[in-house]
This record gives sequence, C-alpha cells and structure tokens, in this order.
Amino acid sequence: MMMDNPLGARDSIVSYYGSASKKPVLSAGAKPLAGADAAMGNAETTQTSVRVPAATSLSVTSPKNGTAVRAAGISVAGTASPGTDVTVNGISAVTSEKGLFAAYVPLEPGVNQIRVQAGTAVQTLRVTRNDAERYITGFAEESCYPTGDVHRGAGEIIRFLAEAPSGSTVMLSNGTLSIPLYASDDETHYQAEWTVPALPVGDKLSLEGFYLSGGREGETFTLPLDLTLNLYAAGYSETFYLQESTYLFDESSGGSQMDHDPLQQGTPVTVVALEGERALLENGYWLNRSALCEEQAQAAEPAGYSYEIITVSSDRSFGYAGRCSEEFLEVALSGGRARRYEIETGSADLAAELVQGAQNGRLMIRSASGRRLAGYEIIAQENRITVYARFQSAGLAGKTIVLDAGHGGEDSGALCAGGAAWPTESQLNLVLAGYLKAELENAGVQVLMLREGDETVTLAQRVEAAVAQAPDLFISLHHNATDQTSDFTKATGGLMLYSSPLSENLAHSLADVLWEGIGDAGQVPARRQSLYVCRQTRYPAVLVEAGYLCNPVEYEMLCREDIARKIAKNIVRGLENYLVTDCS
Repeated sequence: MMMDNPLGARDSIVSYYGSASKKPVLSAGAKPLAGADAAMGNAETTQTSVRVPAATSLSVTSPKNGTAVRAAGISVAGTASPGTDVTVNGISAVTSEKGLFAAYVPLEPGVNQIRVQAGTAVQTLRVTRNDAERYITGFAEESCYPTGDVHRGAGEIIRFLAEAPSGSTVMLSNGTLSIPLYASDDETHYQAEWTVPALPVGDKLSLEGFYLSGGREGETFTLPLDLTLNLYAAGYSETFYLQESTYLFDESSGGSQMDHDPLQQGTPVTVVALEGERALLENGYWLNRSALCEEQAQAAEPAGYSYEIITVSSDRSFGYAGRCSEEFLEVALSGGRARRYEIETGSADLAAELVQGAQNGRLMIRSASGRRLAGYEIIAQENRITVYARFQSAGLAGKTIVLDAGHGGEDSGALCAGGAAWPTESQLNLVLAGYLKAELENAGVQVLMLREGDETVTLAQRVEAAVAQAPDLFISLHHNATDQTSDFTKATGGLMLYSSPLSENLAHSLADVLWEGIGDAGQVPARRQSLYVCRQTRYPAVLVEAGYLCNPVEYEMLCREDIARKIAKNIVRGLENYLVTDCS
C-alpha cells in the first residue's frame, strides 16, 4: 500500500513499492513459473521516497571526454547550479529548475573542442567526428551474416563490402585467406566476391580472425573485424521439436523477427546446421537453439478463460504457426507436400476456411458474428493441433492485466542529464506502475505486477511469468531517451509501441489519450516494432514510453507525482475506450 506524498502533489518525488515478504514476479496472488520465481528469489524492498536533487556545480555527464562519433552533431548534457545560464560553444543550453541542462552542438570532421560554461565555471572536452573522407566508416557482408555464418555447398558466392577513403588499397585477410576489394563507381565503396570451396560431405571449415587493411597517400589502416565464416558441406539434417513458442529470424544478430510467423510449441522443424546458440532450418531461417528438443513436448490445455476450440488433424505430423489480428486467426500448416486435413469446430459461431496449397495449407479462423479476437493458444499433439480462440468482452471490470515496470536492479534504464545519481528510468517506471495498479484495481481489474521493487528481472523471466497467466492484456511501462547524436532538447512526448496486429487497436486507443492534459507534444504516435516482451505474447500487448528523460525540462515534469498520476489515469481511460464495445 502506498502512503501519501508528504512533499505535495507538485513536488518532484520518486517512490518505491513493495515489502520484505513479497516476491517481485506476479503479485496479487498469481503464481509465477517455478523457474522464474526461483531465479529471482525474495525481494528485500521497503517503501522509500527520493527527491529529485538540485545541482550544486557544473558537471558534464554526456558525452564523455574523448568520445568519437560518426554524426554531424552531438548533445551535451549535465548539471549546473539552478538559475545559472549555461552555454556550450556559445550556444545557450536548455535548463531546468533543478539545474539540468542540454544543448545540441554541430561537429566538424576530425577533433572538436567543446567548451561548456556556467557562470564563471568552465569545462572542456574533446569529441572526434569520423567521416568517410578520412576514416574507414564501415564493413558489411552480403549473402552471409556478420558472425558465425553457415554456408552449405561448394560454389556459393559471398560478396564483401567495405567503405574507405577514395583511392585506398583495401584487403580482407585472416592469415589464411587474402581477398583484394575493388572500388566501385563512387570510389569510396569497395567490394569483392569469393567463391566457397568444395568440402567433403559433413565436413566443416572455420575461418576467423578477419581484418581490413590498406591505405592511400602514406596513410595506412588496420581494422579488426568480428567475423567468422563457418563453411558446412551439404549432408547434415536432423528433425527436432520446439519445446516453446519461438520466432524465426534471418540475421545472426537477431534481425527483425516481425516478418515471420511464430512457431508454436511442439512444431517439428528440420535443422541443417547448429552453430553456437542458434540453429539453421532447411528454409534458410534461424531460431534459438534453446527452443529445440528431441521429443515432442505435450503442452497443458490452457485454463482460466473461456476458449472456443478448433481441432486440425492429419495422417502424419505437420508444422504450424499462428498469427492473429482482431478479425482473423491465421494458422499456417506445413507438411512438405499436399495432404488431407480434417477440421472440427466446437462452436457454431466459429468460421474456419482451409486454403490448400501445393506444399502447405492455411487455416483462416474468424467469428461469423463479427466478434473481436482477443488471443489464442495452440496445443500440439501427435498428428493434431488444437486451436483455442479467445474473444474480447466489454469493460475493464473482471479483466486480468499484467503490468511490467521496465528495467530494475542492475539495469537502471535511461538516465537524465544528471546521470545515475539522479532518479533513473527504472525508478520512474515503478512509480508509474504503482499508480496505474491502484487506478486499475479501483476499476475492478486484477493486476499482476512483474516486479514491485528494485530487482533484476530478465526479459525471458518477465515473458515466462506473464505468458503462464494468459492475461487479457499486457502493458510494459517505460520512459524514453534518444541517442547522444540526436538533439535532447527536441525529444518530447510519449510513444506507444506494439508488435502484432492483435495489439494495434489497443496501442492506438492508449496513444490517443496518453498525454492529454499534460503537455504540447500533441497526439502520441503508435508504432509497430519488434519487442521481445510484446512479440512473445498471444494476447494484446503494448509498451508505453511515457516521455523523454534526456530532455531536462520533460524529465523534471515526469518526476512530478501529479503528472505520473495523470498518465496512469489516461492509460485507464484509453483501456476503457478500447473495451467500450461488447464483442462477446
């Protein structure tokens, strides 16, 4: 329970919530998964209040002295005594009441001297701007991934690209292999093609330790590359099953996973290469190796909600992947060649259409009466899947909502111009979650908090605990910041992010009201983005960015209790607008 703020509604305050007896994952009596619960242990937290401090002297917190960037400008931020005029290379900085400041300054190619002055106090720092006329600015590789790529079969052509000063001699080498790169038409981009050699069936050849070298007019350079080529001959193939729902990706670094359907627990997959923590499938996409198991797992039937059921069966096992919007639930069926599927529906209102292709099938599920889908589960059994469809009902009362206060513990999240000594994003997220929890409970909602104190909770633990509850909605609460090469003083307003079509209307409903009565930022944009905590769910999920902490003035506003309470109330109103129509 939260105590009243002794500083008054407009004072800057950060509050923590929790008690020594509570665990940080899924409060309100919900039972988290044993793995996540055991990993985090008990939270030793007590309620405290921390004022936003006032600066006492000039201190530049960003950028660090000696920073090198490839950008036309950089934001300089820090603290100075309140009321002091601050200039950065003669440019007046934006300052806050408590003494935070920020200014955006242009950079010339090469070394830049930056002079920050507050009253009689002066601080200088050096920032280097690298540009394409003088420095190597990048390296890329086409047709393979930057690290640990797998190539199969002789004769595959790999194309290498590099960017270097015009007139350079550029070599890609690793001590065994040496490939000259040749300039393209603009004479600053260099490229080469290399043909993968033949290997015996089942063999693997690893090439690592690559670097770029060369130069022009007496200037030379050496650029180490984080690049390893793993060459596999054709021949390896093994079938695994997914022990959890997972997404495919097309880059070794993770890539964008939004262009591919999630594969559900129990789906059989054919793996043609295993590399570190990832596996390459026969269709050319990757997935996390930890999702694989040798035997098909039997998932438990979802409980706690009213689902409507469709079963799909065939004469042998088949792959499947689900994708859901409010209008349609699409289940892609893959079996390698045409086959017969049998469809059974458990409700007269469920309309199911099977589109059969030469290799795969596609099942389209919708409500014949136009009800709005609100989530789904797919459970695999041998040669059969069971699809559980959930539909939306009007009103907040009786709903279950998971609140995720982003970051925490070792992860402080975004920082303001004052740095880590000032209240951090992690703390502000928890404050907002506490106010929102109280507002939702007043509306008859069961609220499950993923953390209630300053604990470190991994993204995987958050998703594991939330998915186990199959809530009606999931809301992750954050505060925003921009890169130091952007203008901190122009960063303002909220942002609503979502990862699936099922969550689009929810995101827009919240975006329409998030900043009402708060500032001049106008309508908050809603954008689709691949986010781990949102894309792993099969129910509506959004990530709220309440405002920008890198902007000194906006930061102090977001620290005010009245503003945090207003944002919480606005979120509840957005949820009510989203659930205004009874679609059950």
